[in-house]
Amino acid sequence: MSILSKAWPYIAAAAIVVALLWGAYHKGYQAAHDADLAASQAAILAAVAKAQAQQAAADAITQDVAVKAAEAQVKIVTVTQNLIEKVPVYVTKKSDDRCTIPRGFVRMHDAAASGIDLSGISLAAGESDDDPSGTALSAVAATVASNYGLALGTRQQLIDLQGWVRSQQALAAKQAAVSK
Repeated sequence: MSILSKAWPYIAAAAIVVALLWGAYHKGYQAAHDADLAASQAAILAAVAKAQAQQAAADAITQDVAVKAAEAQVKIVTVTQNLIEKVPVYVTKKSDDRCTIPRGFVRMHDAAASGIDLSGISLAAGESDDDPSGTALSAVAATVASNYGLALGTRQQLIDLQGWVRSQQALAAKQAAVSK
């Protein structure tokens, strides 16, 4: 008998043992890999859930501020419109007839409202800042009420925005403290 025919059973047994060891190793590696993958997926899902909860809290602040801001703006617009409607009651035709608004006042008011410098604006030849402008006192009152209404609306927007920023900062600090 040849050596190969005598060694054949040993070679076959060794091959079976190697195959079994390889299979066991591969199965163990796959199980560890599956466990790592499951842990990673769980961590990702937890992070997504946490981010969604944080975003929901931030959105709630935004919604609350938006509702309050809209209510404040409606109130300002309503008050301003009511004031403008009452101009004829408080600044009567008689007041209009007795008060002459000079050109200089109108120019100064319009420049201030527009944010421009008067130094580059001149009157037409023959006109003076003391000349009557033809603008009624009641028109001035309505314009002033409108301008203040716009200014108050802008002021309220800034107050609301600052409140929103402070609330978001407080939420972020709270969420950061919880995460530590």
